[in-house]
Amino acid sequence: MGKAISKIHNFLEKSKMPTKKIVIIGAGSHFTPGLLSDFTSAEELTGSTVVLHDIEASGMEIMAKLGLRMMGEKSADLHIETTLDRREALSDADFVISTIRVGGLEAHRKDIEIPLKYDIYQGVGDTVGPGGLSVALRHIPVTVEFCRDMEELCPDAWLFNFTNPMTAICRAARKVTEIKIVGLCHGIFGTRRFLADYLGVQVDDFQVQAAGINHFTWIYDMRHNGEDAYPLLRKKYAEVGPKTQPVSFQLFEIYGLYPSPGDRHVAEFLPFYHRREADGGAKYGLHLRNVDAMEKSKDEKLRVEIKIRQPGKTASAFAQARRGISKNDAPNRHVFQRSNWKRSSPIRLTRRYKQNIIW
Repeated sequence: MGKAISKIHNFLEKSKMPTKKIVIIGAGSHFTPGLLSDFTSAEELTGSTVVLHDIEASGMEIMAKLGLRMMGEKSADLHIETTLDRREALSDADFVISTIRVGGLEAHRKDIEIPLKYDIYQGVGDTVGPGGLSVALRHIPVTVEFCRDMEELCPDAWLFNFTNPMTAICRAARKVTEIKIVGLCHGIFGTRRFLADYLGVQVDDFQVQAAGINHFTWIYDMRHNGEDAYPLLRKKYAEVGPKTQPVSFQLFEIYGLYPSPGDRHVAEFLPFYHRREADGGAKYGLHLRNVDAMEKSKDEKLRVEIKIRQPGKTASAFAQARRGISKNDAPNRHVFQRSNWKRSSPIRLTRRYKQNIIW
């Protein structure tokens, strides 16, 4: 009886929770699958609307279909919409997420290759240096433009920015608009996992606190089971040295604190590591960003992300999304309100269906 009452209480509490409108600008981005996975796992967002917006329909619609599959797997109650109209997307939004890449990877290729003609080597080229400047000049005007739209259409909304150069974009938006903006980067989590593995401890028992600017922060507090872990790191480093990340470990040796989020980002703030005498960074294990590999990796990650196995056959959801998913593709013929995807047409999961999804 107690459990039943608890469930009823939870249901009533949930029913009182106001629904939210969340907008993803640049929804064809490789960030979107992770965002959709988080949204479909969050009970607090039950009944909320996720609006996907991009300037091209193809990638956005693929992400929408991926979202529907995630909803089916997790029995999530979300409302997914797509639109090419940015102002329509932003109207009355509660939260806006920016994952844009102006000019796509071809524009970013120039950020790397043009400076290279003048012996300027960049491992990433999206934060500082000539590449970072070029990326900023492409993205700041667009960001400010939709922030102006937000001031008019959803002035109380929060903007979460994933787009680089993070610091420059957030500073520009705060300087010339009244929009509330927060920059988010997952880099510190990768550093945390790396250091936990290096020390041979469980990542769940290992915590870090860092401060600085995006792509060049310093871990000022590091703890394992609540105890200062810097003595462990110094001891381990003295015993085995750096297995990887030689730049970060050299900075740790010099300054006593470990930087984040890894050599390829950190080294761009310190051109010494990319100088010609260091073979453009090769001496330290640094390499130029390979845009072709980025494109291939993006497609492959998406294929893995949405690969499914249906009874009696194996199929790629990526390929299915390209050709359009019909009712016959799903075990439950009544899953979708509409069998043919149409831009700006809301699609809601109307009945739970079961499907074996491999992530």
